[in-house]
Amino acid sequence: MVKLLSIAGSDPSGGAGIQMDLKVFTALGAYGMAIPTSLTVQNTKGVIKVHPVDVETVTAQIKAVLEDIKVDGVKIGMLANPKLASPMAEIFKGSQLPIVVDPVLKSTSGKILTQADLEDMLPLLSVATFLTPNTKELRSLTQTDNIKEGIGILRKKGVKATIIVTGADESETIAKDFIAVGEKIISFEYQKLKIPQGTHGTGCAFSSALIYFWLSEKDAVQAYKKARAFVVSCLKEAVPVGSGLLPVQPETFSRNGLKLQVLQRLQSAYEKLKIIPNIHLLIPEVQSNLGEALPFPKIVKDVAAFPGRIVRVKNSIATLSPPEFGASSHVARIILTASRFDPSVRACMNIKYRDEWIEKLKGSFCVSYFSRKEEPEDIKSKEGNTLDWGTEVAIKRIGRVPDIIYDCGDVGKEPMIRVLGRDSLEVVEKIYAISKIFF
Repeated sequence: MVKLLSIAGSDPSGGAGIQMDLKVFTALGAYGMAIPTSLTVQNTKGVIKVHPVDVETVTAQIKAVLEDIKVDGVKIGMLANPKLASPMAEIFKGSQLPIVVDPVLKSTSGKILTQADLEDMLPLLSVATFLTPNTKELRSLTQTDNIKEGIGILRKKGVKATIIVTGADESETIAKDFIAVGEKIISFEYQKLKIPQGTHGTGCAFSSALIYFWLSEKDAVQAYKKARAFVVSCLKEAVPVGSGLLPVQPETFSRNGLKLQVLQRLQSAYEKLKIIPNIHLLIPEVQSNLGEALPFPKIVKDVAAFPGRIVRVKNSIATLSPPEFGASSHVARIILTASRFDPSVRACMNIKYRDEWIEKLKGSFCVSYFSRKEEPEDIKSKEGNTLDWGTEVAIKRIGRVPDIIYDCGDVGKEPMIRVLGRDSLEVVEKIYAISKIFF
């Protein structure tokens, strides 16, 4: 797991600072850590007071974290006290850690947060991988209204970091961002979102997302594009939480992000499944499906699978379309029941049953079963309840969620083997192992 550290101010309303950074880290699937440089009195209407944390306490916290945890990346935001820049730079000098410095000098409402000039900030900028000022912050640091000239001033002062100047704080409807990698400067224009009440925490969200995407992309432009798209996504579904500015809400992205991960993993699992030798011999008459659920699923629509199932085609398999959420109630019901007993189990695939296979499977897997002949009439009379009941019976029979649950069928019901796992890739790994046992 990626481990990211935020060093920034604390926002009690949760819309910026370390609170926002931690939300972003969590939404993107990283392990987040946070060190407050200041305590603020603020809400969505503005910043009222700033209380800096003393330099010794901040630096001691940084050292304590770095001594114990292998940090993968650092985001540094509001310092409050410009005297923090130099001792923090000493800590990170020579560490090779990727560091994003977001020079938060003023709040959106205009409150001065860090009374610092360029000379104060230079020690910290010397260890930065990225510098992410908005246009107002760049002007404040370099004392010029010309963006490219401001970037040039930073270069002359020895700042080697990739500089990303964001323009969303300007009043125009078309925003313009600049990215300076070395001496090369490129720009991107885009339509600004129309948010009448104004936004809060966009810079914090962008810079904390940037360090995450840099670690996965290792390309400044691609990391910038993904970080900006992330912020836009979090704003599009945001709702007011107070009577002032609209905070960025990574919470809205988190579930969407998880859904995307599940769909991508399912597609990848299917590609691996397709190349298993003799995979067509494991497909039952009613065909198969492979499903994976979001964490802590509650309903069928929390489980993704393949519409129209996975079908046997000559000596291979095929699907009608990519995976979708809510595509299979059968696989979903098994996963929903299994995850109630073990939340780590979130995937399942059904394959062909043969009597002689079961004993072979018991030598390599944890196996349990249910019998449709034992199904109570009140369960049988309700459409779709059999798999809920049968999965629960099989789990309770051995006191845990097994790798495999089978049943021998009934009148009009084909016997079936279900393979369960933590995710769809693990299920496919188990099916590959099963194919090697049988063929």
